Amino acid sequence: MHSIHSSKPMNFMSILGQLIVLSILWVFCCLPIVTIGAASTALYYTVVKVLRRNTGSLFSSYFSAFRNNFSQSLHINMVFLTYFALLAYFAIPELLSREDGFTSAFYVICGLAFAGLLPLSISYPVISRFYHKGTSLIRFLLLLTGRYPHVVISCALLIPVSIVLVLSNGAALLFIPGCTAYIKSLMLEPVFKKYSQKTEDSQYALWYDS
Repeated sequence: MHSIHSSKPMNFMSILGQLIVLSILWVFCCLPIVTIGAASTALYYTVVKVLRRNTGSLFSSYFSAFRNNFSQSLHINMVFLTYFALLAYFAIPELLSREDGFTSAFYVICGLAFAGLLPLSISYPVISRFYHKGTSLIRFLLLLTGRYPHVVISCALLIPVSIVLVLSNGAALLFIPGCTAYIKSLMLEPVFKKYSQKTEDSQYALWYDS
C-alpha cells in the first residue's frame, strides 16, 4: 500500500521534470523564429506520446517529430507570423498615441488578434497528429472550430495566459510551454480520437488503445 501511494508523487515529479526538459528544448528550437511551428508540433507530439502514452523516448520522439513536420509546420507558421506582425504594426502606434483611453481601432485589432489565436492554438497539435496540406488543413481547422468552439476557445485562451505568466516571472518559461501543451492535450485528444477513428488512422492503437 505504501509503495502505491509513494509512487504518485514520484510519477508527478517525473512528469514535471520531463515537462521542464521539453520546455527548454522548445525555447531553444524556437530561437530562429521560423521554427516555432516545428518546435510546437514536436512539443505536443512528445507530450502525448511519451508523457501520456508512455511510448518512446523523450529526445528521439521530439527531434523525430521536429524533422518530420518541419516543412508542413513552416508554411502555416509563416502565415501566422505575417498575420500577427501586421496586427502589431497597427497596434503599437495605437498603444503609444493613446491619451484618454483606447480607440475603437485598438479593440478591432484585439478582436482580430484573438480570432488569429483560434486556429493558431490547434494548428500544431493537428499537424502532429494528422497530415493535411494547404487548403485541406484550413478546412480541418475550420471544421474543428465550428464543431468544438469551447475546446478551441479554451486552447486559444491558454496562449495569452501563458504569455502573462512568463512576463510576470521569466522563470516560468522553464515549465509553462510543456505544461500548456499537456493541458491542451487533455482537451484535444478526445476530439482527435473521433477523427482518428473516422479516418482509419493506422496508428490509432498506438495513441488510444489501453
